Amino acid sequence: MAASSTQTPSQLISDLTSPYFLTAADNPGATLVPELLTGDNYPSWRRSMRMALNAKNKFVFVDGTLTKPADVSIATLWERCCDMVLSWLLNSIDKSLRQSLIYCQNPFEVWKDLDHQFSQSNHPRLYRLKHDLVNLCQDSMTVTAYYNTIKGLWDELHNLQEPTSCTCSARENASAKENIEHLFQFFMGLNDSFNNIRSQILAMDPLPSIAKAYATVHQEEAQRHLHLPLLPTPDNTPMAVSRPFNQVHNRAEMARNAPNAAKKVTWLRATMRLLDTQPIGTLPSLNRSLLLPLPTQYLGHLLLPLQV
Repeated sequence: MAASSTQTPSQLISDLTSPYFLTAADNPGATLVPELLTGDNYPSWRRSMRMALNAKNKFVFVDGTLTKPADVSIATLWERCCDMVLSWLLNSIDKSLRQSLIYCQNPFEVWKDLDHQFSQSNHPRLYRLKHDLVNLCQDSMTVTAYYNTIKGLWDELHNLQEPTSCTCSARENASAKENIEHLFQFFMGLNDSFNNIRSQILAMDPLPSIAKAYATVHQEEAQRHLHLPLLPTPDNTPMAVSRPFNQVHNRAEMARNAPNAAKKVTWLRATMRLLDTQPIGTLPSLNRSLLLPLPTQYLGHLLLPLQV
């Protein structure tokens, strides 16, 4: 792909559809992906970086489709954009891997070098993904968390495998078989508490898509939460009835050990407040010995208005 000979350099850098266009936010220090390339994460990093560069209309500098133009003025723009993309790539690579790539002349060389380093190690990763799929179980996860986990493994596995270029009906059959395989894998790891809904779905003909099956199981889980019995509130329990008894009893014990009559007055006023707010049937009989002897100078305090 060569630069258009009908556009001037000023037109190329101002045309929003041109790969030479750069926004004010584009700078060499930017990092386009949240996760640095460490080696093991190359498949996911490669996909994220490709999407980011495509969004900026700059992937043509990486895959080699936009070659250096013969026009010197446009070639200068090409070199500027190449340096910008090269900086973005290096900023997204771990420092331990960056040293061997720092002297690459353009982003195409970096992309090709990374592909040679890490694309050949797909078989161990494929084995690990298949191993994780076989051993994955829901256990304590919610249905949503379990589905998102297994779907992430499916997506990464699909990305690592060779893409099929066939467009005939055989591709549709392969897609249908893949859906059934995903459905079985999803159900095999599902907890046994979903046996009934699992049997109902497997009895369908034709089988639903994995997305539809997940939605059905998720709805079943949500309905179970709605039908959980509510725990009784404290006011509906026998403890609520016995609480006034305990309160009066505790105050009686405190007054029994009180060293002076003033503390007895405090207890009596608290007890009178409780008697004023609680049904008579819920209160115990009071120990009248607590009232005597009580000096007369304290009796006036009992006649004061109660502070509730």
